[in-house]
Amino acid sequence: MGVESEMELAYAGLHQLCVPMLDRVERLPVPQRDALRVAFGLQVGDVPSRFLIGLAVLSLLAGAAEEQPLACLVDDAQWRDSASVQPLAFAARRVMADPVALIFAVRESGNAAELAGLPGLKVQGFGERDAHLILASVIRGPLDDRVPGRIVAETRGNPFWRCWSCRAC
Repeated sequence: MGVESEMELAYAGLHQLCVPMLDRVERLPVPQRDALRVAFGLQVGDVPSRFLIGLAVLSLLAGAAEEQPLACLVDDAQWRDSASVQPLAFAARRVMADPVALIFAVRESGNAAELAGLPGLKVQGFGERDAHLILASVIRGPLDDRVPGRIVAETRGNPFWRCWSCRAC
């Protein structure tokens, strides 16, 4: 019996975030455009530098924000491939005058070295009683009596995390 290994697909998370803006890639400066196109597998070429990819992402986000303010939420950033998080963190450190917000949601247990130094806000879970009340308000079917307590305990007071990710509720 073989052991399945984790496989990280470089730039998969970045590609997912940039898909709605891919029509703008051709407007980027040639080195940035080529770096992003190679990273996304849209063009053959040498492995692009992370610096160029970071600049390309920054330019792409700034260009999209010229039409309307832009907020990008990177949920579960600790589980995203580092090749994606690094250019996004690069962009987050450099968006100044542009109406762009990059928001990274990271669980405590996650490794978020790429995000070190960015402003942060620690969001606590609900108290046990409130978490049970919130969870009960979204349960759509019968549950064993032990399940709500386990969900509240495992999510440390944030029952929505479990409900959104397991889709059982």
